[in-house]
Amino acid sequence: MTQATAARNAASDSRNAVRGASCGTEHEASHVILSSKVLVSAPCPAGEQFIRMLKYRKIPFAVLINHPDQKERFAKLGVQDFVQVDTKVTDLSAEAGDPPRMVVLFEESLNLTCRYLKLCSSWTAGPVYVISQNSVPRPIYRCLGAKDVIYTRSGEVSYLLQDVPGGV
Repeated sequence: MTQATAARNAASDSRNAVRGASCGTEHEASHVILSSKVLVSAPCPAGEQFIRMLKYRKIPFAVLINHPDQKERFAKLGVQDFVQVDTKVTDLSAEAGDPPRMVVLFEESLNLTCRYLKLCSSWTAGPVYVISQNSVPRPIYRCLGAKDVIYTRSGEVSYLLQDVPGGV
């Protein structure tokens, strides 16, 4: 199989249903449709600020979490859509329907960020960004599927949204 064929198959596979992931809103267990949404992992204050910017610009998004206790924290920020994954399961395929338009992972730990990247990079044909305040380069992120690894002390990356149309 050629690399082009493998890439097309991977993109097609990214539209399959997530197995083992619990997706839904805080109030119901219905599935979150990730198409046209930005998927964000926000374990730090910079990530929370990014969520506020998404809300302000009315850009549809879902927050990636790996523990149910995180829902309460994000619900206080007004987050309604969550994608809860078990990061110990590494073979989850993408959410049913179209993949998210973009994935933004704010780094808190190398281990968790690598696990999220393993899961999310196969879920989307769109860009996957890792935002790090760590001054030590992490080339492993690119090997795991990150389009760009952005190093910033302030955590300000709202410029990533300049080409993303807002919601209703």
